[in-house]
Amino acid sequence: MDLLEEGEQWEAVKAWLKENGLAIVGGALLGTLALFGWRWWQSRAESQHLAANVAYEKLLGSFDAGDTEGALKSLDQFRKDFAGSAYAALDAFTIEGVRYNIPFLASLMQHPRWKEGKLSTAFIAEEYPDGFHASKPEGETAKTLAAVAAAMDHVLGERKRKISGQLIGRLVMREKQRLVRLGELEIGLEIMRQEDAIGIRFLSGNRTDTQVHFLHSHWRPGERVWAGTIDGKEISVQVRAILNGFALAWRGIETKAHVYTGSEAALARLMPVKASASSGKRRC
Repeated sequence: MDLLEEGEQWEAVKAWLKENGLAIVGGALLGTLALFGWRWWQSRAESQHLAANVAYEKLLGSFDAGDTEGALKSLDQFRKDFAGSAYAALDAFTIEGVRYNIPFLASLMQHPRWKEGKLSTAFIAEEYPDGFHASKPEGETAKTLAAVAAAMDHVLGERKRKISGQLIGRLVMREKQRLVRLGELEIGLEIMRQEDAIGIRFLSGNRTDTQVHFLHSHWRPGERVWAGTIDGKEISVQVRAILNGFALAWRGIETKAHVYTGSEAALARLMPVKASASSGKRRC
């Protein structure tokens, strides 16, 4: 092969840069933005933690000084400014082997009376006369839990594809569409891997939403908490593996989640619902 002259080499380089330069610059720009975004998030989290500590010390100081009025004002402001931190702490806290009241505490902290500080010793008796029963997911909360369940199922599927001993030369394609059952509620969606994120579009009847929701998490099978972000919003969901699905708990809501393909969902609907003779509870 003849060597190219210097001028021809330069023309080849310019042609290659013209064809690929935009992609290179775009990739470098995205990488830089991601780096600065991560550093900004870390700095923001540290600043919030420091601000909470300062506000808490001020609150304790008012109580110690006997300044009841000032302490109550500080308490009200503290509740307004840092309630989200308490929610996140409860969502991410889990104990193995025993039942606990974290779902109740999470639900309690979202009660309007709790947020307004209108409390009394009769609060629980007045607001929970029949005891606490975990809420069922609905609306945006249901979509959030469905997205988390679908993302975990997708990670499990990717893991299975890496198991050795599978047929060589046979390409396995995962269906994009999934149906997530949260108890008796069904939510359809499309799911796809996009680099380090998982993208989800919800289905509404025969229509697919145009908006893609991006989930980022380092969750691995076996971990008891799914911690990550959905569209940049931090979220922690407690996870427990059950037969063919997950038991999820978040913000006072507890539900069982099962993720199906279209054909699996059709078969699941045919399963009879049985009632336990001892408890009267329905089960499949």
